[in-house]
Amino acid sequence: RYHPRNLILYGITPGSKELDANQLQLFMKNYVDDLLCLYDERITLKTQKYPNGKSNYIFEFKPYSVAFSGRCVPVILVAVCCDHPAMCKVCGFGSHSKKEGFCSCCHILQSELRTKAGFPRRDGEQHKKHAREYANLESKERDKFFTKHSARWFELIHLPYFDPIRMTVIDPMHCFCLVRHINVMHLS
Repeated sequence: RYHPRNLILYGITPGSKELDANQLQLFMKNYVDDLLCLYDERITLKTQKYPNGKSNYIFEFKPYSVAFSGRCVPVILVAVCCDHPAMCKVCGFGSHSKKEGFCSCCHILQSELRTKAGFPRRDGEQHKKHAREYANLESKERDKFFTKHSARWFELIHLPYFDPIRMTVIDPMHCFCLVRHINVMHLS
C-alpha cells in the first residue's frame, strides 16, 4: 500500500527565486484542480481482487470517450511533506519568526516555548475558517489579521478531505535529525 511505486512527486516550483506565499498559491491552483478531479471523478485500476474488472467506468474527455474495467478508486493527497518555510506557505501558517502562532500543531507563544505547560491544539476547521476570512479581507487588513490569527489563504482548502493540521508533516528530514540529536543528548 505505501510502497514507493505507489507514491508520486507531483511538482517542483519553477524559477531561480523562491516564491512568496501568494505566488505559491497561484502555482498550487492547478494542482488542487487536478486533485479535485481525481477525487471526484476517480480512476479505475485493475486490482488483485478485480483482475478482470468488476465495474465498467467511462472516462469522458472530449472529444474522446474510453471505457475501462477495474476497481474505481478516489485519489487523495495523503500529506504535505516539505520544510517548515514551504509548509507555512503551502498550508497558510505563520512562519517560525512569529511571536504567536508559529507552530502548525498548537497555539504556543515563543515566550512560553520552554515551559512544561500544555498548549491548546490547533483545529483544522478553525484554521480553514480563518483562511477563508483572510481571503475576504482587503489587502490593508490582511497583515493585521495574519498577525492575530497566523492564518492566510491556501488553495488546499478546496479539498473536502484536507485537514491542514493533521495532514501536514513538519520538516521530515530535520525532524529525524532532531530526534537523533535529542536521543544522543539524553543517553550521554
